[in-house]
Amino acid sequence: MLTERGRGRGRSPGAVLTKHLTRRHFRPPTVAGFAIVLLAAGILSMIALFDGTEASGDATAATPSATAGAPPPGIGVRVVLTTNVRAGIGGQGDVLAIIPGDRTVEVNGRTEDAAWIQVTYPPDSNLRGWVPARNTVRAWGDVADAGILSVAAPAGSEEDPGAEEQQPDSELPDLAITDAFVQPGGSLTVRIENVGQGQFDGTVGLHVLRAEGDIVGVLDIQRTLLEPGRSATVDTRVAIEETGSYVIELDRRDEVEESNEFNNTYRVVLVPSGG
Repeated sequence: MLTERGRGRGRSPGAVLTKHLTRRHFRPPTVAGFAIVLLAAGILSMIALFDGTEASGDATAATPSATAGAPPPGIGVRVVLTTNVRAGIGGQGDVLAIIPGDRTVEVNGRTEDAAWIQVTYPPDSNLRGWVPARNTVRAWGDVADAGILSVAAPAGSEEDPGAEEQQPDSELPDLAITDAFVQPGGSLTVRIENVGQGQFDGTVGLHVLRAEGDIVGVLDIQRTLLEPGRSATVDTRVAIEETGSYVIELDRRDEVEESNEFNNTYRVVLVPSGG
């Protein structure tokens, strides 16, 4: 019976299976199939777009690195010694701040002779004051290109009552302390300048006191020859062991005849070496 039925249909079981598989394999595309193809194409397009954007961003971000080592704008100097920032030009101005050695500061301007420069310290603050240019070295820019600034006379620098009796044009020397700092070894060093019209040739006494009045050191500076406008740096060998305000008095006993006897006191904040 089974043989007759297979013969009656004229087909073998293998033929039926082959036809069935062929019809399923070549089924025409449907709407769902088109949708899947379009979705895949859209995803590939988005991936390509993001890849292009990321590459563009990387190229843009790499541009600033070429100028990362460029110096800041403006003018800057490096302070080589611990230096007082003063309210006015000269050693008699009030001390506004202290710049430790090896710090870099921004320059705002200078005096006409470039002997003093105005700086901003602390950095990014509004505090401006004057420091002697000799205590600095170039960091970036050129101090000669800084603007020439005028500054009001610091408080306490008004003419003294006895000024009318003095003879500023006389041929007398006039000794003044123009700077004081602590050397790496801890010894106090002062700079004395002859700002008078006459030559100085002799010895002069020096007293170092704390602001409270305690005497730190007393010495006589050996014979020194100073022409008008010349200065000398003196290692006093007075040890500065504590940070604080100090008063340095030149010719306290009035043994040197000068054209101005009212500029022999120098006030300064000193910091011990390594302090």
